[in-house]
Amino acid sequence: MLSKLLRRSRERGEEGLGREAALLYLSALASANPDDNMFLAAVAETEGPLSGRLLVLRKAVRLVRGWSYPTASALSAAAKTAPREELRELAEKMSKAVNIGMRVSSLVSTEYEKMREHAQINFERAMERVKTMGDVFSTILSSSSFLLISFMIASIIFSGIDPYTILALIMGGVAAGLGGIVYYIYRISGSGSVLNPSPYRPLTIYLASRTANIGLIAALSAALAASALAPLSIARVVLAAAPAALIAAYTVPALRLRKIPAIDEQLPFFMKSLAETLGSVQVPEKVLEIIRLNDYGALKKYLERLYLRVKSGVDFFLSLRVMAGESCSGLLYEAVEVFVESLKRGVPAGSLGRRLYDYLADRIAMRRRRQQVSSYVRGILFPTSCAVAAILGLMDSLYILLASYSSLASTILPLSPAAPPEAVSRASMAMIVMFSSAGSLALHFAERRSGIHLCLTFGMLLLASALTFLAVSMGTYAILESMTSYARSLREMVPT
Repeated sequence: MLSKLLRRSRERGEEGLGREAALLYLSALASANPDDNMFLAAVAETEGPLSGRLLVLRKAVRLVRGWSYPTASALSAAAKTAPREELRELAEKMSKAVNIGMRVSSLVSTEYEKMREHAQINFERAMERVKTMGDVFSTILSSSSFLLISFMIASIIFSGIDPYTILALIMGGVAAGLGGIVYYIYRISGSGSVLNPSPYRPLTIYLASRTANIGLIAALSAALAASALAPLSIARVVLAAAPAALIAAYTVPALRLRKIPAIDEQLPFFMKSLAETLGSVQVPEKVLEIIRLNDYGALKKYLERLYLRVKSGVDFFLSLRVMAGESCSGLLYEAVEVFVESLKRGVPAGSLGRRLYDYLADRIAMRRRRQQVSSYVRGILFPTSCAVAAILGLMDSLYILLASYSSLASTILPLSPAAPPEAVSRASMAMIVMFSSAGSLALHFAERRSGIHLCLTFGMLLLASALTFLAVSMGTYAILESMTSYARSLREMVPT
């Protein structure tokens, strides 16, 4: 389940351009190609990542050219075989528009504007729901620890149910509840990633992003396996060592990505200035000399490299794609792909610049809102997880004393058999791992950054919870150790 969620999230985020970027590109093509045949021909010539997103329309063009299908029939047939995640609905609407005599270009422009408006409304609703789910998640974390304590005490004193069954039911119920919340956040939070899938990314970022899922699952499996199978002393060490290793592996790549938000803030004005200047000057080297006169903050370093490449004779469009890859910015990657492919298909640079400005401004505004909500969830998640870990650590020590007194009382009053303190300790550690994995996934789907950030978040959350659990458990055990001698002296007074 975890690997499936991560894989689908990666496919929707880091492994290609989104539906919004595809509609932006189609609207730019429609503004330059009002004729249906010219528009579809431009779509068929599209290259790069956008060509994969436009697969349903390219298939329709092949039916028209290779099999002499009418345009409406070709669009309808292509839509029936396309996955739902692709532009299936758009192709169906295009088919109906052609049947009633409406131009495809007009439909695409209308759909793009409608997408912009609905995207903002739906995004705001989704973020409110994510924020609410963050509160629910915190409530489940807090209540689960008290639920575990209450039922374990009841299993010793009152209940005739096997305590192992109670442990399994509690852990299964909590896991189901947290898993349901995480899946709900995944479904409503949308897609995207701050990290792009460009082949020109730095090698360290490329390797880290490719191994992120493997590292996360390995650390999670090691912590769970140690909690269930390893000797208790080794399990406690692994519980802290596994997230520490994950943090050590992904801290440097995460630090290299910390400037992406600052780069993205400069993109609307940069892309508009680049397009408008290119429309006037039309000489890439001169365009970049003019662009360099402005200050673009974190983007300045990459702009200098772009200028040097173009000045040395490297193709302008290739240099732009290399710059987008080096910056690691997913938003710059989208903007450059749309910019390059649109200019190659004859879209006027001036109108393209205005469209890019509006699109990027919308995306950045939504990203700011997403950051506010994810910061709220993060502010709830970390303190609550540490507090729950402290409660579990305290319970771990108190349960040893409770089990000792229960064994004394059982000689007079028969009670149900209690679970060994070691089993309760293992259950507590497993619950900490479960809380940390669910919390990091919920935060990852809320903020939609990258797999590298997910690994770092999981490592930090599990390490903080594990250290809190171990510190409270060992500290309270040291305090309660003096009570065990008193309990042993009471055993001599109890008749057998």
